[in-house]
Amino acid sequence: MNSRNILHGVILAGGQSKRFGSDKALALYEGKPLIARAVELVNSSGIKACVVTEKYRDYSFLKCPVYFDQQSFRGPLAGLDRAFEVFPDEKILMLTCDMPFLKKEDLRRLLDENIETVDVVLYTLHADRFQPFPGIYSASLKDKIHLD
Repeated sequence: MNSRNILHGVILAGGQSKRFGSDKALALYEGKPLIARAVELVNSSGIKACVVTEKYRDYSFLKCPVYFDQQSFRGPLAGLDRAFEVFPDEKILMLTCDMPFLKKEDLRRLLDENIETVDVVLYTLHADRFQPFPGIYSASLKDKIHLD
């Protein structure tokens, strides 16, 4: 599998934003909501962007599919679980809505490292510091997610 086989980029935007004080996905960076920047970044990489969020949020202005978490405020694993329900047979590029410094080159590097036999490709800041997002996750991991 190569980068052309990644069909969907899922942007997680389901957090409570308690420390931030308001929906951080809507916070502006250089005049644009963070979530809109993430959608544009994914789309610019040739991948279809969608959002996973909480039921009460309205991100219809993004003009991309929006899917709702099945369990509210269960963290990024709940978003990952929901993405696997929507795309049960795919590898998915996952990122969070609050990564304004992420660049197309970062996503390209991840996509270039994607191979069929690997279930997870993680972003690295340094050789020994892996980050869960952005990352590429195989739907074969769905059975390993336990939210209870």
